[in-house]
Amino acid sequence: MSSSAKGGSNGKGGGGGVAVVSIEDHEQLLRDMLAEADGKVAAANGVAQDAWTELDALRVQLAKMEQRFHGAKDDATAARNDVQKLHKRNGADGAKHEAELATLANALQESYA
Repeated sequence: MSSSAKGGSNGKGGGGGVAVVSIEDHEQLLRDMLAEADGKVAAANGVAQDAWTELDALRVQLAKMEQRFHGAKDDATAARNDVQKLHKRNGADGAKHEAELATLANALQESYA
């Protein structure tokens, strides 16, 4: 960037050190600043897009995990129901066997009596 500075003078004979910058140089400075800002905005947009993409992927993963959870919950409920049925059946069978054993024990006692 070229700036035309008046050798340390403000044009009035004093030593004020005022630099005079041409309009073209000023416009170039503004263009450079705008280009830098555009670059930063583009980079920020890229980061934001990456974040949205990752968020979408996480949403898909969450949906899959929810489906697996509900499937596992349904499986656990079915298994619990099966176990309860087995307990009932075993309980009934156990009671039946205990009654049979009691009958046999009574018969055995009577046979020795």
